[in-house]
Amino acid sequence: MPGAQEAFAVHRVEARVLAHVELVSLLLRLDALKIIDYRPPHRIRKLTARNFTWRRNGPVHGFFLERILPEFFAAPFAEPEDGFHFLAGMLSDGSMRYIAAEMEKLAREFDTLARHDSQLPLAARNGCSAVLALRKWEYSEFTRIRR
Repeated sequence: MPGAQEAFAVHRVEARVLAHVELVSLLLRLDALKIIDYRPPHRIRKLTARNFTWRRNGPVHGFFLERILPEFFAAPFAEPEDGFHFLAGMLSDGSMRYIAAEMEKLAREFDTLARHDSQLPLAARNGCSAVLALRKWEYSEFTRIRR
């Protein structure tokens, strides 16, 4: 059985038309990986959670950091419903734990709204992404010039 990295590379979305035989072959591979439940001719059921997480430092995480995150941040945040906040400060470990817990609550709320909105027609929904991150970190140039 192919590894997750090979499966992810093979199944990335490309702007081309798949032949029926090629499509069925890919669906069967996803079925074998237990990512979908494929029942020919037209029944496909997703087996992964909508909000799945990947292995830390695994192949999907690497792909995300290398390809998706730069593209996400390169796009403008210009629409009224867009939000972008980069915050930096000095917090205690207790304050960081508090912020991390609040981020978890916000992530659960996002998931709840996505599940609720999944009942709406596709035309009434928009693809969207959010990145919430918190870690002990200092910009390298600040570290370099710190006395």
